[in-house]
Amino acid sequence: KMAQAFELLKPGVRADVKKAHNLDPDKDYTQDPQCVQCHTTGYGAAGGFESVDKTPDLTGVQCEACHGAGSEFTKPELMSFDNKEFKLADVVAAGLNPKPDLATCQHCHNDKNPFNKPFDFESRKAQGVHQLFPLKYAHE
Repeated sequence: KMAQAFELLKPGVRADVKKAHNLDPDKDYTQDPQCVQCHTTGYGAAGGFESVDKTPDLTGVQCEACHGAGSEFTKPELMSFDNKEFKLADVVAAGLNPKPDLATCQHCHNDKNPFNKPFDFESRKAQGVHQLFPLKYAHE
């Protein structure tokens, strides 16, 4: 769902939910800075989302939004599909965030969010963010 978060900003998408939160369901929110900061990856940061035209691959909340810069993940010694000896310690040593915490989530799940409801980090963590998208190799 998070990877598709940008779609929610488009006119007519989930109109009933937008109306229930006093938002115009016909408005295009895809260029609203208040919205794109939480519905894209890296907005406002070097190498992050700029616009749909310039950085279309950064729409939605991608892995990097919670775990760190994608350029770090592409290092062969970390996340190469050939590296079946993946170690969590290697990710931490590279400065990445393997286990985002409540503060990471609250960057978007907060009182500034018009859809905010109490965010229960522990129950969301227990649901398993990656359960629908299994990882190719087991992580320790």
